[in-house]
Amino acid sequence: MNNIPESKKKLRIQWHSVSPTIRSGYGNVTRAVTSRMHQEGYRVVVSAYYGIEPGGVVDYNGVLVHPCERHTGQWGR
Repeated sequence: MNNIPESKKKLRIQWHSVSPTIRSGYGNVTRAVTSRMHQEGYRVVVSAYYGIEPGGVVDYNGVLVHPCERHTGQWGR
């Protein structure tokens, strides 16, 4: 990874979807796309609204997966 261009080193990508551990269409896409971006040298974090409990962070093959809490404010009704 030493030959990664500076532009990729600086770019951080947050992917908001279900956890890549979920065996569904969304999980499959999250797993495939974020894994490939990570392999290409991008720093990727998944914000998972389903499939991971609040309070835990999972390292899924180099991609950090953070839980997001369900929004219960006025826009979440």
